[in-house]
Amino acid sequence: VIDAVATCIIPRVLGYGSVRPSRVWNAVAQVSGKIEFMHPDFRKGAIVAEGPEIIRISPKDYELAIKQANANIRSSKAKLNELQISETNTRSSIEIEKNALEISERELSRIQELLKRGTVAQASVDKEQRNFLSQSKKVQELENALRLLPAQIAAQQEQIDVYRSQLETAKLNLERTSIRLPFDARISEKNVEITQYVGVGQQLGSSDGMKTAEIEAQIPQSRFRSLIAAIVGPNAGKGVTRDTLQQFAEKLGLYARVRLRFDDRDAVWTGRIAQISDT
Repeated sequence: VIDAVATCIIPRVLGYGSVRPSRVWNAVAQVSGKIEFMHPDFRKGAIVAEGPEIIRISPKDYELAIKQANANIRSSKAKLNELQISETNTRSSIEIEKNALEISERELSRIQELLKRGTVAQASVDKEQRNFLSQSKKVQELENALRLLPAQIAAQQEQIDVYRSQLETAKLNLERTSIRLPFDARISEKNVEITQYVGVGQQLGSSDGMKTAEIEAQIPQSRFRSLIAAIVGPNAGKGVTRDTLQQFAEKLGLYARVRLRFDDRDAVWTGRIAQISDT
């Protein structure tokens, strides 16, 4: 007779996979230009801390663009001020010319009345009428010019806004000439050298985050199903989707142990189940 003794066991499954960083950052040029500076540690395999500038593209073109935009803004503001002063002066001129027109109209009426009495010649009436028409034309021209000024002022204000947008773009491009690491990383790829010209969208290098690593452990589905069945039961695998697998892993309290095999000894880390792949 052999006594069957209850024994606690921990079901497990073994999988293999390659280690990869959880965060990968690719340095891509957002502006074009010549590489002016490169961090001495920006080389494959080197570890670089977050913060310092690792690559700088020549900022001269973008500094000149800022100066040009500022000059355009100042010029446009001066033009706008000129138009506003012109509007004020035109209004004043209209008032003066209208007063002169009223005087000319009264004089024409007086001459016409004298013509009726026979005390002046027709030539005097014709002369005064020409003066009245000439004065009316001056008033009309000034009023036409005044009606055009608001549109010109609005157009000039729009032009200032365009130049301000160009200034902001130039400032943004100037900031983009300086490239910095967003986190502590190991440089995994270097694609440029100092004094080399780079274009927009060109990849300058790549780096791997060092805080955490990920391993996609390849586990045969039959072994994984056996693991679930050992914990929950033989019917646990019916109607399983990727989302239910993730929830399942959380409910089961699965944990991972990462083992890197060497010839004489193994390195072991405690990991966590981050997600279950759809494959």
